[in-house]
Amino acid sequence: MISSNENKLYNQLQDMIIRHIEEVSRYIVIGKIAVDQVPQEIVDSLEQLDDLCNLSPKHASYLEYETIRFHLGCLETFFQHMNQPLDLHFQHTPVGRIWWRAKMWNEQATKIVIDVPIRTVWQILEPAVPDCLHALGNGLFEARWWKPVPMMDVEIISRTEGLLMMGDPFEPADLPNGIAVRFSVLESNNSPYHH
Repeated sequence: MISSNENKLYNQLQDMIIRHIEEVSRYIVIGKIAVDQVPQEIVDSLEQLDDLCNLSPKHASYLEYETIRFHLGCLETFFQHMNQPLDLHFQHTPVGRIWWRAKMWNEQATKIVIDVPIRTVWQILEPAVPDCLHALGNGLFEARWWKPVPMMDVEIISRTEGLLMMGDPFEPADLPNGIAVRFSVLESNNSPYHH
């Protein structure tokens, strides 16, 4: 993000804090507060969102998806504390534009990466048969094989259309010489299994 844009963001956040303190001080006595300090984590969240939302939701990794959700949550909590209306006027400000873009990105990504029943995931993985399959939450699954690992199964899953791989296969710390693969199921792959 270029420096002048960073200044606009910082100034807008500072104005938001000053306005909130003025509003609250009408109802309760507030001592002297340094209003020139904007929480660095909020600035960081805006910068991360501005950068990460350049990725297509279809090509983002699960980690990037979760990072965007985390920073979006931080921003929205801050806005809530500041009593910031998230109206159309706000959406046209520098901070509001980043927030709105991240919100739309998250909505698109949530439609792509979905939670499906584990029995459905077993069907999608066929003919590969992991030794165990865990639902880790938020649409993330982990297939595991213990020694001897049938590498053909790992290869089949890695190439199954409609699965979003979350990194390379790895050896879990609690499964020496075993292999695990983490993935999410894309919506297009789940559609034939809707009940």
